[in-house]
Amino acid sequence: MLYRPLDRISPCEITQYTPANSLDRINERLKDHPDDSMLLQDRAWLRAKIGEYEGAIEDFRAALAAEPLQDRGHRAEILCRMGITYYSMNMLSEAIDAYSVAIEHDPDNWELYFHRWLALEYVGRTEEAAADRRKGQSLNPAVFKLNYSSEGGII
Repeated sequence: MLYRPLDRISPCEITQYTPANSLDRINERLKDHPDDSMLLQDRAWLRAKIGEYEGAIEDFRAALAAEPLQDRGHRAEILCRMGITYYSMNMLSEAIDAYSVAIEHDPDNWELYFHRWLALEYVGRTEEAAADRRKGQSLNPAVFKLNYSSEGGII
């Protein structure tokens, strides 16, 4: 697991709606706005949180397809969450690929390097992981000076 597995993220961090009605409410809004990338991303993140990983990946892909190409920061956020979902599915190659594309869109986002660093470390690609840790540390030294476990915590 990552430093913060999906089961440790509260529902209010996933979506703006209450947990009891969030999926129904998002689905209802998507009927009127089927190409709303924010709604698709919210539903994807919620589905990932409740273990509907395949549906989450479908929604992340739909959100990317609906997202205007000029909003590179939002595309990077979607790709990062997709990577976290892949990581949770133990699909580490796909997670690394998602983080890598996200970095292409937002190369100054320390969080993207953080996630890719942990995934690369987990699969034994230590030289690439070390490079990501150095880059992330240059962007956010406070986060990267701590030692993290691939099991989900600070050592």
